[in-house]
Amino acid sequence: MTSRRNRRSLLGSLEVRTLMWIGVCLGVALAPPGSAASGLVPDNGFGTAALPPGPYQAIASRITDGLPLGTTIDVRAWLRPAGSSEAPGGILGGNIESWNPATLDLELTGSGLLAGFTRSISMTGVFVETHSVPRIPGTTPQNVAQDFYQMQGQITGDPDFDLLRITAGTGFGLPSPGTTTLKQHGVAGWTVDSFFDVNYRIDFVGAPGGAVTGWSGSTTAIDRYTFVPEPSAAALGAIAVVSLVVRKRAAVTRSSS
Repeated sequence: MTSRRNRRSLLGSLEVRTLMWIGVCLGVALAPPGSAASGLVPDNGFGTAALPPGPYQAIASRITDGLPLGTTIDVRAWLRPAGSSEAPGGILGGNIESWNPATLDLELTGSGLLAGFTRSISMTGVFVETHSVPRIPGTTPQNVAQDFYQMQGQITGDPDFDLLRITAGTGFGLPSPGTTTLKQHGVAGWTVDSFFDVNYRIDFVGAPGGAVTGWSGSTTAIDRYTFVPEPSAAALGAIAVVSLVVRKRAAVTRSSS
């Protein structure tokens, strides 16, 4: 009997894994060609792709200064441009890319004396500007040296923060080099590999009565912001359907064991 249950459990686990992989594959397959969600960006009509290509993610930022020893706030960040606007100029002699403006979504997680503290914060109207070297249109691959020139966004009057501000980039005295590699993918567009090593400063002032009340500080560090395509609505729908099937199968497996 025990052996039969173990076999059922193993088969159920294999089915769940298989269904999860199906969901991932469907998500990729259903992403529209030439969209950032598929990992491709369209040609801009001039033999290259518009920059920035889409959202960037950073997973290792942290607030330490101004907090008690052994206490930190880990920060995961999604930087999402509203669009892109390029014009000649910049410190690298090519183009200036304006992010028109951007949204910076933050996931905060505390440790030490702040264990259990979590927050989701969205900064809108974030000013971001990157610079890039000249490109040679129509060639592939295109290796584009870049500079994360400036970024600044903040919130005030939050229940936990009287002030939470993020400043980054070479223009603020925080050198932040990066690179983007564009490879032509037939008529579908360009595959993109892009990152910036962003030198940032996080300033905060705790709000009275909030989780960080009485504390304030200014942390400077470096985190890598990497281009990560976001899933399309169709991909999210496929994953949701597979997730539902997985839960139903798990329930059936439990009831029969």
